[in-house]
Amino acid sequence: MPLGAQPNKRGQVLTRGEKLFEAHGTEAVEVEVGFQPDQLRRLLPATSRRRLQSGMTMPALRELFDLEVTVTLRSGDWVARWPGRFDRIREVVDPRLRTIHLVVVVDDPYEQVIPGVRPALVRGMYCEIELRAPARPQTVVLPRSALREGRVFILDEERRLRARAVETAFQQDDLVVIAGGLQGGERVIVSDPAPAIEGMQVEPVDDPELQQRLIDQAEGKEDDR
Repeated sequence: MPLGAQPNKRGQVLTRGEKLFEAHGTEAVEVEVGFQPDQLRRLLPATSRRRLQSGMTMPALRELFDLEVTVTLRSGDWVARWPGRFDRIREVVDPRLRTIHLVVVVDDPYEQVIPGVRPALVRGMYCEIELRAPARPQTVVLPRSALREGRVFILDEERRLRARAVETAFQQDDLVVIAGGLQGGERVIVSDPAPAIEGMQVEPVDDPELQQRLIDQAEGKEDDR
């Protein structure tokens, strides 16, 4: 028998339930990821949330969750990314973590190989899943530090400090999305005025660096690292 050759397996048998081999298709790969229900809710504007109901078919859910999906593999300082698509929601909720599991699909993972940059996405790899919903114009976004017990401080036309109650849609990282109480063009105090006295006159100082960072975070640009 040549060195390294396998013995002849002719005539061998398998017992019931024993695995003979395992095959994987190369046309697509599925990745399953769990999200808290509130995380998924944030991806839908109010008009879409009102359309969400039990018994919806998967095609209807895919249309409702108009998501841009990115699958990321990280290893040290090396990063590889693949575009994906939302395929379906699993039928059960994780009883321990109370998470809803989504299945996303990367099509033709072997055709997307870039030697030295992006390998084939194969079973067993640990990946990150990023979901992006369409942009929401006319949305007011503030740093979380500007919100104080449901209120923010603004400057009126005479540059006097005024407290304004606001309604928040949700908070994410160090951002807060305002659902009501503010309009575009109003000047919001983002630092901590001490003492904060209603009606006191304030000499404002703009912070263009913070403003640009806030815009980048709201548009997701800081995640493109």
